[in-house]
Amino acid sequence: MKKEVFRGIKAEIFIKLLNLINIRKNEKDISAKVKFIKGGNVRIIRVIQPYAEIGFGIKIPASKVVSYIYNGFTYVENAVPIPFNLSAISKEAFANVFLVFKDPKRFKSETLDIDIKEYEEVEENYHMWGYVEGEGWSAAYFIKEITKIPIQRSLYFKKHGDELGVGVHLDILKLPKGEHRFALWGFFFPPGDLQKAKNLIYNPLQVKIKKVM
Repeated sequence: MKKEVFRGIKAEIFIKLLNLINIRKNEKDISAKVKFIKGGNVRIIRVIQPYAEIGFGIKIPASKVVSYIYNGFTYVENAVPIPFNLSAISKEAFANVFLVFKDPKRFKSETLDIDIKEYEEVEENYHMWGYVEGEGWSAAYFIKEITKIPIQRSLYFKKHGDELGVGVHLDILKLPKGEHRFALWGFFFPPGDLQKAKNLIYNPLQVKIKKVM
């Protein structure tokens, strides 16, 4: 019997403009158009073009998001274009990007191994991976730089009833102008298979090319 354990990806963005206006946005303010999708026996490739509604009727298109979806494994490559330094017009700006799980029991990361029932919020600087375990299921996610992430980041962790939001908190005020790229790997496994996910990320398969002619 199938069991619902994952409730999707959510995001929160806060920008304080010139100490006068507070802008708060979430995933409901982001629309996306599918640009390409192709499915086969092994994987599905999907390309979407997100548009962020930042206020005053202004929508900003982001770079395309490419997802590779396999059975039990998803890889998403993101590119975030920053047209100017936010610090020129803002005193505070941050973003939370998090995954939502239903009724998890345990959370583990680089420095944490906790019973979720005992915590409401936790923090871990330079957060790059997390492991969530429930009754009969587990999930692991990894954040990896494609271009170096030049800002402070930490673990985002918050409970809402039987749901857990867990991901990364980013201080985007100091994000410099340019395009910043990062990837997110997500795995679903039976409990206890965190090491398998780590092996795939940190020790990717090496293939030797054999000359046949």
